[in-house]
Amino acid sequence: MEEDDKILDFIEGGEPPRNSIMRKLDEIEFLLRTLMKEKREKEGSLCEVILEKTYVVTNRRINQNTHPNLFVMKLDSSNYLVTFKDTMDLLKLYMKMGERAEDEMPKRLRLLFTFLKNNGLVYYDAESKEYKLV
Repeated sequence: MEEDDKILDFIEGGEPPRNSIMRKLDEIEFLLRTLMKEKREKEGSLCEVILEKTYVVTNRRINQNTHPNLFVMKLDSSNYLVTFKDTMDLLKLYMKMGERAEDEMPKRLRLLFTFLKNNGLVYYDAESKEYKLV
């Protein structure tokens, strides 16, 4: 019991234990809220993130009526791939080039194409000699 009292005295700085612990918890809560607010401000809007990274995988359901310029593809029960519709349309044009699509497409599209290909969402159709989106 004596050791516990020493620890409490150290934490509380001479105040009654309950008051000092509550004050420390309030300080911790304030710091956590400040950090979370800063993180949200740094992340930017969904469109800003897509502009920076070409696509986003999120667990937020995106309403296409609210965001008509976004292409949203359900990946599994909780994740969605989100990119701009014009980016997806451009990617589909390059996919019609067949085997040389990866060599011809810009690096920005290649990132999205590689993600889709690695996750089995794009495949090469030997009969039509072009890539197809699942």
